[in-house]
Amino acid sequence: MLGGCDRKLLGGFACRVLSGFARNMLPQRRPQRAQPIVTQGRPARDVLFGGARGTPDACADRMAARDFQDLLCWQLSYELKCEVFAFTAKSPASRDFKYRDQIRDSAAAAPRDISEGFGRFRPREFARFLEYARASLMETLTSLIDGRDRGYMTPDLSARLLNLGRAALRVTTRLMRSKQRQGAGSVKPSRSPKRSFSISVAELEAHRQRRERATKGKA
Repeated sequence: MLGGCDRKLLGGFACRVLSGFARNMLPQRRPQRAQPIVTQGRPARDVLFGGARGTPDACADRMAARDFQDLLCWQLSYELKCEVFAFTAKSPASRDFKYRDQIRDSAAAAPRDISEGFGRFRPREFARFLEYARASLMETLTSLIDGRDRGYMTPDLSARLLNLGRAALRVTTRLMRSKQRQGAGSVKPSRSPKRSFSISVAELEAHRQRRERATKGKA
């Protein structure tokens, strides 16, 4: 269904995400609860791997996420973090302490930044933390490529983790752009400066002199 689900490429977690989309898209099923992702009738594979519209509709202000764990970008980033920690716990990656610490730090930073930005409530601040998460995901992807070149993982594992990382990056980027547009539209117009009614001492003295002259002229 939905073009098939290749566990070698995405792993069990992403396949469960696709299966959840399929259940939500069937018309005969009653919706169980508000889902964080609205596919607008599009295949779920397009949400993960892009398409004509991709995820702007899925992860924009239409989402019904009540918790940061409902966000697809957080789910994919967290799954990537778990996969990275798992493969760096085994030899030979576990023996390269510098590489292990660097890729673990960048992989753990992405879901952490997404959850912190979600708690900020304001779209512009959320978008700023999504930028941090996006940068961490790109760093993780670079480290995965480096680990593949060093022979720390098999070709199948490398392809699966890279596909998972790119899917997380794509969803995070589009949610970031959506929040940037939403934040730009909510900026309040600047007010014109209020007119000052203050008067200087020289103007006050000139006004007093004119009033005295006017009084003398009447006398």
